[in-house]
Amino acid sequence: MPHLLFNPNLAQCPDYNLDIWEPTRIPLVNLTTDHTQATVFLTNIWNTQNAVEKQQWQAQLDQDATEVEARRDEVEGRVRLRQEEIEREKEEQCKEEEKKNTIKYAPIPDRDVPTCPPVIASAVTTRRLEKEDATRSFNIVDKEALSLIRHEDGSTLLVPSLTSKESKAVIEDQFLSWEEFFIAAPRVINTMSRARWPNDRIKMTANFWSNHTVHPFRSSGNQLDKNTLLLYQGEQ
Repeated sequence: MPHLLFNPNLAQCPDYNLDIWEPTRIPLVNLTTDHTQATVFLTNIWNTQNAVEKQQWQAQLDQDATEVEARRDEVEGRVRLRQEEIEREKEEQCKEEEKKNTIKYAPIPDRDVPTCPPVIASAVTTRRLEKEDATRSFNIVDKEALSLIRHEDGSTLLVPSLTSKESKAVIEDQFLSWEEFFIAAPRVINTMSRARWPNDRIKMTANFWSNHTVHPFRSSGNQLDKNTLLLYQGEQ
């Protein structure tokens, strides 16, 4: 179907009674049809053709609108995809920037200034907790760690931490006082959490030590009872 260039709704039917249309009427005139009837006949033909063109014009408008909408959707889709690509690139750049400048992007907690220094377990202690399922509570020493020892003559030597003089300062669990126990227990729980121990293990350990604090031996007047309780927890 040919594409219409002009709106048929704006067209007006010619006046076929005018002399200018006489050459068009003459072929229709015969013994049974005069010029008046020929004029009516031509007018009916024009109106019929105009009605067909009006329908064609409307269909053409609908098709054009559909094509325009499709092209608009396509353009919007491309723009959206490009925008998403740009956002992904920005996100990747931000992640890369955060990796390169971890200090710059480190979160700053919204809290008051601390009134006491934090208790941070040593790297050896944390690694020991990360490597083993269970360990001693308070005398945590990396068996494979090395310590730098200085001799009286000024020379230095790397030796296993367990054999160094520094390791002798560590107090065995059963020899802790109850005051030292109350200081050490929360620190160990905190260190276990930072070492990513399972929550159930942390809770189990916390409950185990908490039960010691309410045990009858804890409030006993006999020092042997108190020491027995510490010895028991140290052997677990």
